[in-house]
Amino acid sequence: IDLNNKEFTNYGATCLMDKDKPSILLNENLLEELTSTEDIHQMKVLLEKYRNLIGSFKEMNKKEKVTRIYLQNGKVKSVDTLKSMDQKRTVVEKSKTPKKEEKISSDISYIGLRNAIKEKVFSHDEEIDTFADKLYMNYTAEEGEGVESILLVGPTGVGKTETVSAACEYLDIPHIEVNASNLVPQGIVGTSMEDIMISLYELAGRDLEKAERGLIFLDEFDKLNSSVLDYKKAIKSILLTFTSGGNFPVRNDDYLFTFHSKMTSKVFAGVFEDIMEKEKKLGFGEENKKETILKDEKEIRERLIKKGYFTKEELSRISTILGYEELTREIKKEIILRSKISEYVKKKNRYKRQFDIDLMLDDSFIDAILDSIETEQAGMRVVNNLLKKSMDFAEKSILESPKKYKTLLLTRDTALNNKNYYLS
Repeated sequence: IDLNNKEFTNYGATCLMDKDKPSILLNENLLEELTSTEDIHQMKVLLEKYRNLIGSFKEMNKKEKVTRIYLQNGKVKSVDTLKSMDQKRTVVEKSKTPKKEEKISSDISYIGLRNAIKEKVFSHDEEIDTFADKLYMNYTAEEGEGVESILLVGPTGVGKTETVSAACEYLDIPHIEVNASNLVPQGIVGTSMEDIMISLYELAGRDLEKAERGLIFLDEFDKLNSSVLDYKKAIKSILLTFTSGGNFPVRNDDYLFTFHSKMTSKVFAGVFEDIMEKEKKLGFGEENKKETILKDEKEIRERLIKKGYFTKEELSRISTILGYEELTREIKKEIILRSKISEYVKKKNRYKRQFDIDLMLDDSFIDAILDSIETEQAGMRVVNNLLKKSMDFAEKSILESPKKYKTLLLTRDTALNNKNYYLS
């Protein structure tokens, strides 16, 4: 390669191959030269120079496998070829001899998975049974049998995220939760699908086959449709292609491998508010209200398509759709008192272990907490935050005299003002 070739040394730029396409990155001076040119003819001359540069670079790539040339002040600073780039990367290759199928632990079962979720997520029994069924079958599937994808639809704070988290914890599989609305195509600043696959690979202890048998949870999937940015729609298309199970190359300065998504579990979730609300007509003189309704899967599918969240073809790639309804007041009470995710249950166990203090609350405390969020239709995240806040001042008193007290009682007064607690 003639590095003194004037076609290259007249520029201050970086030529590189990006996904087999030649491109040129201009430095600040060249960009300023281009944008400050007022004469259209002169601008065309400059653009023609860059096009010729790309053409020459393409030929060098074809002949010598050159992947990048960096120029500064008219001098070539560095040249990379495929071989030199691969030496910098962690090149991941699967073993040519197939691994022996790892035996499924006898401790792992469908019933165990279902119960592990229900210890944390209350209500939605039928949905949890189906979710556990699908995920367990994914977990035990062998190569070639494929896996099913799942879409969770329902309001915020009803247990969608916790369902996925509890399941992954029980199965002990590598998993990653991603806000789908923050995803961007490769090359734009933000989280890309390549980043997700690398993260899953890292979580799997750099075991590529284990990563490919992991789970990707894409929350707030409905927000991809609400964006005016065209690339958000492109992201949705990429995600649904990933769901179908394809080969996705991961290629950057650090890694070089191909991720096969055929056996990766994919769970999508979102509020999809437009499909859940139906106007409810009330009596004379009263305002019409909207109530949350989620019935069978067929109806949810029809509404998702009708409201434009998916095309029929897109939605056909998601085999199971589960609707989570708003939690009732009674269910929220039950969660506060018994669920493993309840901040009350966590604090109760912690105070007993660390300080030998019995944490108690009466019905008036729970009622006051739930009354304060009644108009918001808030989920359990908000309830848990209120529970934690209600114990702040009491906890400071316990820490000041850790062996002085045996009982902490929370009442309606505590819910209204967390300085009103009863330690004895």
